[in-house]
Amino acid sequence: MADNIHSGHRKRLRNRFDKVGFEGWSDHEVLEFLLFSVFRRCDTNALAHRLIDTCGSLGGVFNASQELLMSVDGIGEQAAYYLRTLGAAFAYMNDNIKGGLRLNKGNIAKYLRRLFAGKKHECFYMIMLDKSMCVLSKQLLFEGDFAHTEVNITEIFRAAVKEDAAHVIAAHNHPSGVLAPSEADISTTRLIQEALTLVDSSLLEHYIVSGSECIGILEYLSKNK
Repeated sequence: MADNIHSGHRKRLRNRFDKVGFEGWSDHEVLEFLLFSVFRRCDTNALAHRLIDTCGSLGGVFNASQELLMSVDGIGEQAAYYLRTLGAAFAYMNDNIKGGLRLNKGNIAKYLRRLFAGKKHECFYMIMLDKSMCVLSKQLLFEGDFAHTEVNITEIFRAAVKEDAAHVIAAHNHPSGVLAPSEADISTTRLIQEALTLVDSSLLEHYIVSGSECIGILEYLSKNK
């Protein structure tokens, strides 16, 4: 009897999706529906509620760690991995579809943490933005040894021109864990600013990322004049 109830419910949700997509759905209904692919018979509505309660939101579910997801009653290794791959796919689409992601002070730290996750060497990224602050592209321009990356201002100039970027955010990581700009970081920031003015683009910030923390060099300089 229980299987028949779940089967009928799933059929109704699938018919609803075919008609309107996810328009008008609640977060737990969207998650319930997505879990159909992993759980063929059980009540995924209850699972969806437990996941959102544990992770705080639908977005929190897709950004949660394997360990946190598996701490939810009924979520095993396969289901947790499935949810993580969905989250990674959503992040990839946001990052790579032009106009698909708008950066602001509320989401830039999270964006940068994801960008540098797992990087063992010092890397330098440029994020090109349009006038509305939507991401046009991100480019890994340089990658060095554990402690140093050579930044070529000409390459930065060319990347901004190619994308016709209205704004640019620069970012590099400090694998050493030191979350403070060096003299070289500061001088590089100033050179980037000058180069971008030649193509009517502006450097919004040059971030240093270390683990889960980040600081902006321009903001640092303004506070330490």
